Amino acid sequence: MNEFDFALGVSAPLAKGLTGSVEYVQFTFPAGGPFDQHNIEFALKYADTPKNSFSFNPYAKLFWAVDSKSSTVGFGKPEKTFDVELGLVPTYSGDGFTLSAPTWITVGPKSYWGSPVSGGTPDGNAGVASTGLKVSAPLSFLKGGAKASVYASAQYYHLINDNLVALKSALNSGDNDRDQLVLGVGLGFGF
Repeated sequence: MNEFDFALGVSAPLAKGLTGSVEYVQFTFPAGGPFDQHNIEFALKYADTPKNSFSFNPYAKLFWAVDSKSSTVGFGKPEKTFDVELGLVPTYSGDGFTLSAPTWITVGPKSYWGSPVSGGTPDGNAGVASTGLKVSAPLSFLKGGAKASVYASAQYYHLINDNLVALKSALNSGDNDRDQLVLGVGLGFGF
C-alpha cells in the first residue's frame, strides 16, 4: 500500500526549555486504499538542561483524527478520536557525536484502536511501546548556514493492542509477530 503524508505546522517556545507545536497532517492513499485522513497533532516538548552532556527530553503528543471515513489504525474509529504519545529521548552529547534512546508509549480510548477482532470487549487503551538507539555525528566539512549529520539507528516496536497485530498480519502476508526491529542509516540536513 502506498501512502503520501502532507504536513504543515508551526512551533514556538513557551517557556525556558519548553516548546509547543501544532501540525496539520493529511494521509493520502493514491492506490485506491483507505480514504484520505485529516489529522492535527499537538505537542509539548521539554529540552532539559544537559548535566555533564546528558539530558532526558520528555514530551507528550496528542494526535487528533479529525476527519476521515477510514481509521488511522485500521480497525479503529475513523474520526473525532485521538491517541496520546508519552515519551522521552534520553540523550548524551559527546565529543563529535550524539547518542539518544527515543522511547515512548501510545495510549487512547479503546474505540481509537477498534472494536475487538474476535468478539468480546474492546482490546484496551494501549497501542504501541517503542525504544531504540540512535547515534549521529556532524559533518564538519560543510561551511555556512547549512548543517548536516550522518546517523545510524535501531528502533524496537512492541504492538500491545491485538487490533494492531491483526492489521499488521493483514498488510504483511500473515505476519502476526508483536515485535519489530527497524534498522536505519541516513543523512540529515538542517539550517
